[in-house]
Amino acid sequence: MKLRLVIALLVAFFVVSAPAAEARIQKTKPVGWGPRTSKAAAKLVDRSKWEPRPQNTAYNHHRPTKKMLRAWRKRSEMPYKKYVDGNFRGTTDEIIQWAAAKWGLNTNLMRAVATVESWCCLLYTSDAADDLLCVDLGGRRII
Repeated sequence: MKLRLVIALLVAFFVVSAPAAEARIQKTKPVGWGPRTSKAAAKLVDRSKWEPRPQNTAYNHHRPTKKMLRAWRKRSEMPYKKYVDGNFRGTTDEIIQWAAAKWGLNTNLMRAVATVESWCCLLYTSDAADDLLCVDLGGRRII
């Protein structure tokens, strides 16, 4: 399992550090920068029919109802929860581009995080700090 983590981290490093092939790689915005609207972020997405994760298609085209968003916001402690609207549909990579543009994060960094998260099986545990080699920055144990 540690080998999978090392491989995932190496891939993430090369994705982030490689020169961008796309014309519109978003750069990380400074602290205090407010998020874009979903519509403004959508205009920055390079559209493609290619789906890197075909199993995500149904989920990627689902939009939460207003009732679902209200319930989520009520439970969420996220300071920017009022900006979360679930108002974008597309391929996995288009959603990653959109999220990076909306939240002011580097596009390739967002891709790298998605890669690591999809390759690792993560569980929340109370003993996550016991083994620092198997803990990500969110305090989750990597199994």
